[in-house]
Amino acid sequence: MDYTTYTKATEQVLEMANDGQGGYVCISTGHMVMEGHDDPDFQRIVNGADPVTPEGVPLVWAMKLLGIKEAERVYEQKYTT
Repeated sequence: MDYTTYTKATEQVLEMANDGQGGYVCISTGHMVMEGHDDPDFQRIVNGADPVTPEGVPLVWAMKLLGIKEAERVYEQKYTT
């Protein structure tokens, strides 16, 4: 799990796109963490993302308990036009 904020994650993804780097982002939930624990192939896929962001509030709480006070929930927003 990467420590990031919503703004930093957005900037990172835009930078990756503008630089033509390619890659992928995983927006991780607690369920994904447990699936990665149980399935090494899934874990490799998730860990290969750049970045892996905490979607679930429990993941943010855990990061804060680990001393990452600035951790924020980074989640998909749906926009309508």
